[in-house]
Amino acid sequence: MKPASPGSLPLALLCVSCSPTIYSFHTAPHKICSGDHVTLDWNASNRGTITALPSQATPGAVPAKGTASVAPNASARFHLEVSNLWGSAGSDADVEVLAGRSLAIGQSVADPSASCVGSALSVTALAPADAWSARAVVGGITTLAEDKHRYQIEHAGVKIELAPGEVSQAFKGTPVAGAWALSLTLFDGEKCGSQSVPHNLGIQLVAACSTGAP
Repeated sequence: MKPASPGSLPLALLCVSCSPTIYSFHTAPHKICSGDHVTLDWNASNRGTITALPSQATPGAVPAKGTASVAPNASARFHLEVSNLWGSAGSDADVEVLAGRSLAIGQSVADPSASCVGSALSVTALAPADAWSARAVVGGITTLAEDKHRYQIEHAGVKIELAPGEVSQAFKGTPVAGAWALSLTLFDGEKCGSQSVPHNLGIQLVAACSTGAP
């Protein structure tokens, strides 16, 4: 039997890696205040379309690679869809409008920043500046509901002790973004590897927005 000539083969067999690909799709910042502008950044193999749910103003049809500025009026999920004869690909990127939301800031005890000295287990949790609105500030903070340990917390030049369930306004008005040094005080007889020690050290904070220009 003679082998099929290239012209008689189905298109799908002539191109084994032609399915569209999205290499990256990001929003920055993605935790914002009302009125902030967000940069959409994408890189794909084909041109496509950006939509949002719930409905927001979007750039619509876009080239394979590019950036665009949008101003979401509510929390939304942006969706990039690219397609060609061989199929389609999609990717999502979320934007969250803060508006007094309660959010957790924390870090795993397996992180390289973790240390255990004496009765203190410590980590550094980062709130990246490129992820947070420049107007996002701290309201109150408290410990995580499931964690009954006492904490020492340091951020933006402020350092406090925080008892389980206590609400503190010590950081009110300071930027959310930056490094949060979290140190847990072990119970008597407890060790850093004990099952009673949480795998993640963290706090709960209410994020507010300053009234300055975005």
